[in-house]
Amino acid sequence: AAAKVSTSGSEAEKLAQETNENNFGLINYLMKHRHGTPFEHGAMTFFVHAPIFVWREWHRHRIGFSYNEESGRYKQLDPLFYLPPEDRPMFKVDGWKPGRPKFTGVDSDDELEKAHQLIENLIDSYIFAYKKYEENLAMGFDPGLARDCLPVGIYSGCWVTCNPRSIMAFLSLRTHDPDSKQVSYPLYEIEVAARKVEKIFAEHYPITHKAFLQNGRIGP
Repeated sequence: AAAKVSTSGSEAEKLAQETNENNFGLINYLMKHRHGTPFEHGAMTFFVHAPIFVWREWHRHRIGFSYNEESGRYKQLDPLFYLPPEDRPMFKVDGWKPGRPKFTGVDSDDELEKAHQLIENLIDSYIFAYKKYEENLAMGFDPGLARDCLPVGIYSGCWVTCNPRSIMAFLSLRTHDPDSKQVSYPLYEIEVAARKVEKIFAEHYPITHKAFLQNGRIGP
């Protein structure tokens, strides 16, 4: 309907009720030729719980996104911290490059021992940091100052509202697909979140998502 208003005027309003496969040709055309504004006339809202280091990357997506995050200035942050699963790719590959960061999983007893040590180090630092955080709060300091000792592995909750166009821009950068037109190499943890977003997006916007895939996972 947003695409056809330029030629149909108010009659295009009727098209807003059509969500069947008959619209795929138009939507695919818009996607293929990068006519993006019609994809801004929709919205999805998520409540996302993620570590601070994930939010540092997520908040880089500003166009078409709105955020409201819990604040350590106004509430005590919960003692919930991120620990990586053992099957997370952790070790740099030979010839590792910052522009295309690739990692391998644990594939030896030595690497498994190192992974366990990493997790122990994280746990120790989380316990120490949160204890100092509580001590700072107990002394009556400004919560915005007391929290400064906390690591980026602590979780934060945030409401995120975005439109289909902004979602596709997010997905194209925060998921890795060797078959996409522009292959991205995202941080493991933000890709986990992005895949969950994509699953919900595909359920509610199946025709648009289908066109997104057929056009190499490049948003309009």
